[in-house]
Amino acid sequence: MMINSFREVALEEGSNLAQSLQMSFFEVSAKEGTNVELLFKKMVSTLMIPFQKKVEDNNMKSKL
Repeated sequence: MMINSFREVALEEGSNLAQSLQMSFFEVSAKEGTNVELLFKKMVSTLMIPFQKKVEDNNMKSKL
């Protein structure tokens, strides 16, 4: 099946927008299962960074 004919956003357009916003860009297809797990893992790891830093800061403070 030609996925390009069913695109909501052109690959280049999405990539350019993400780059202009300094964001990651992933081409994902839930229907085909393409890059869904990769995107989920990236989102979780990105969201966890502030929490990890907070835990590390708290651990450092408790050692003082």
